[in-house]
Amino acid sequence: MYPTAARHFLTAQDSYSTEVDDLLLQAAALTTQPKDPLQDVDVTPLFGRDNHVYGDEIRHAVFERLCAAWCYLADRNEPHSLRAIDLLDRRRAGILRRFRQLGSRLKAGLAHRHSARDLRLRQRIDETERLIKSSGVAQMSELFDAWEKMRIRATPPWNFDPDAFAGDSSLMEDCRFDLEQLAQLENRLMSLANPACELPLQGVRSDRSRLEAALQRVHGSSS
Repeated sequence: MYPTAARHFLTAQDSYSTEVDDLLLQAAALTTQPKDPLQDVDVTPLFGRDNHVYGDEIRHAVFERLCAAWCYLADRNEPHSLRAIDLLDRRRAGILRRFRQLGSRLKAGLAHRHSARDLRLRQRIDETERLIKSSGVAQMSELFDAWEKMRIRATPPWNFDPDAFAGDSSLMEDCRFDLEQLAQLENRLMSLANPACELPLQGVRSDRSRLEAALQRVHGSSS
């Protein structure tokens, strides 16, 4: 029985596949945000509300976990050294996304901290942001994220009745913005001139042509 259970064990149910930075962020979140204050009361922040010294200790512990998560990503994965083509790897793209979000979160906390080590960390974050931006990876990441989150992926406008667009100017503006984002992403993928870009490029072009056709139908029905 044991060998059978071992062979069919679902590794997804174990915690070993969880990323180290995610574990640190989960620990930080559990310190300050209990899931249900009525059923799962976290007494630590509860006492910390009235005991200011203890509350400061809690906030410091949370902040240090966030710093540890950022340093782990920066030193272990070096997302700031990624190339635009690397973002075709969903895992690397996810690491970069978490790294940038964590950096922004830390900068907000560092704005009120002025020790030497806090200033060093702020300088490191600023430098990684500069590298990510100057390499063009930031723009590529944002375009990929926009494509993933676009309303057109979940509810394609080419399946809508054109009359639904007629009286909704904000919907039309959203579609035009989506179209502009798709055009930028298409140009960026083409500029990489890499065979690995062919599949996502086909998807972007398909969405763009369908969105253009949908807008043309809307204009046709309104004229």
